[in-house]
Amino acid sequence: MRFHWKEKLLEDIKKSPHENQLGGWLIVLFGFFLLGMAAFDSVPKLRAYRWISGMAQVTATDMYERTGRSHDWCGRVSYTYIVNGNIYKSRNQSTSIISDVGCRRDKAQVTVRLAKLPPGASIRIFYDPTAPEKVAIVRESLKWHDGFFALFAGLTLVLGSYCIVQARRVLRR
Repeated sequence: MRFHWKEKLLEDIKKSPHENQLGGWLIVLFGFFLLGMAAFDSVPKLRAYRWISGMAQVTATDMYERTGRSHDWCGRVSYTYIVNGNIYKSRNQSTSIISDVGCRRDKAQVTVRLAKLPPGASIRIFYDPTAPEKVAIVRESLKWHDGFFALFAGLTLVLGSYCIVQARRVLRR
């Protein structure tokens, strides 16, 4: 079976080049939006690979239930750490902006995890040496959806650009 999408697309562009050029620009804008969404979560993860590890002391822990679609239970760890003689406080658990680190469906799992982190316990953290207030307990790696959004954004940009170029060729004739 052979697909004739290219011939059909060129035929549609010839029928209404102005509308297709506008549609191409809208597709390109959508592609840039997707690229921004991919970068929004991926760039902090990539920057965190340059962070260095250190030690922190747990000051408090607590648990809360998320009220979104999942209703997971999440453990929150507050800790203090010292960098270059300055004391910092944080609750960041992950280097990612969008993360479910420390969250589980089962409340008992979160309770057990938090019981292992009593106040005064030492934990390993990662912090940005140029901005020590940027810190996390878990340095997340890229996930499949990070690559998917970037790939989909790239394909969307190529499709929109193709529509614009073909519409301009038709308009020049």
